[in-house]
Amino acid sequence: MYDNSLIIKLLSPGKIVDNGRFTVEIKDVPDKTGEDMIDPRYYEFQMKAFGDRMSNPGVKPSLERQRASAGTVTQNLCTAQIRTRYHEAETEGGTVPVWEYYPRFGVPGAPALIYLHGGGFYLGSCFDTENVARYAAEQIGGPVFNVDYSLAPEAQFPTQPKQCYGVLKYVHEHAEELGIDPEKIYIAGDSAGANLSLVTALMDRDQGTHYLAGQILVYPTLSFTHDGMEGYAYDLEQFTIAEEHKFLLPMMAVLGGDMMNQVMADYYGGGADLKDPYLCPAFADVEGLPEVMLITSEYDGLRLEDEYFCAKLEAAGVPYRYICYRGMGHGFLDRIGTFPQSEAVIREMGGYIKLGRLKKGLTPAQKAEAAARRKAAGEQGFEVASY
Repeated sequence: MYDNSLIIKLLSPGKIVDNGRFTVEIKDVPDKTGEDMIDPRYYEFQMKAFGDRMSNPGVKPSLERQRASAGTVTQNLCTAQIRTRYHEAETEGGTVPVWEYYPRFGVPGAPALIYLHGGGFYLGSCFDTENVARYAAEQIGGPVFNVDYSLAPEAQFPTQPKQCYGVLKYVHEHAEELGIDPEKIYIAGDSAGANLSLVTALMDRDQGTHYLAGQILVYPTLSFTHDGMEGYAYDLEQFTIAEEHKFLLPMMAVLGGDMMNQVMADYYGGGADLKDPYLCPAFADVEGLPEVMLITSEYDGLRLEDEYFCAKLEAAGVPYRYICYRGMGHGFLDRIGTFPQSEAVIREMGGYIKLGRLKKGLTPAQKAEAAARRKAAGEQGFEVASY
């Protein structure tokens, strides 16, 4: 466990940076020992993974073994009593198990959050994120619906988007009996779950239902191809990292590269058009989407496509708040109790949902300056943020 002083630092306002394409709030490593260093707790985690890989070079574990070893030990950070209830939602993608976590002493008309776990579409389960869901329920003061959507390759696109949208519809239609405000339904997910969260928001907009009040996307995977993403490039040279930690970067930033893109396209895509916005929402028209809280980590390969997407939100006028955690890599959220950033993210989510709107990171003068820089940038190529 970590000292609470680290949480206090992480919840303090971060450094606001505008690069002419989007605005990012940078949260530094709360107990950093040097510049451009991996967070010490995440470094320890990565070194273990690196050692495991070096002891079995070239060995690709079977899907069954990957699934058996997925997940991690987490901690229940709740100080209030959180209860559990089981639902089954009938959707166009089949019957979907949903686990609801709710405060014992909740109040009627509370906001609600639908949560979609990560795992590359073929790994993970809602049980890996139970403590995330519990703590989120405590933070928002309302229920969290943890969705056990079908995994690939046994079920492939578009089954999962149909299931997730169907769960959203179920929660909205049962709002009164669930004791929630139907105007305050949010959706969140990490990695593949964030992809499905965004796709659910796209379907909600396209079908004209507008059930969602907002979405929280934690290091989302947004595309399995970069063909047609004008100005975008997956390039490890875009990451600034201390020399003594550089050997870990190729492993930390593997997501977003061609190899993992092909794996997810094969397992999940099943031959579908990779530019279908419900499969790869990096290609979506984002106009008219509900507001977005976007969370990334500095050394996650997906940060590059996430910032490409953030620039689209800015250009379309979609309200957003983008937070990047320095020194961190992919997959930190579900290790609640190990990384203070995980707890901080859930508390940021809770604050957003309780407030009912995004915190604004720029003063009016800063907004005017940022707008001027965007105008001057014109049609220049896409740039990632400088940290």
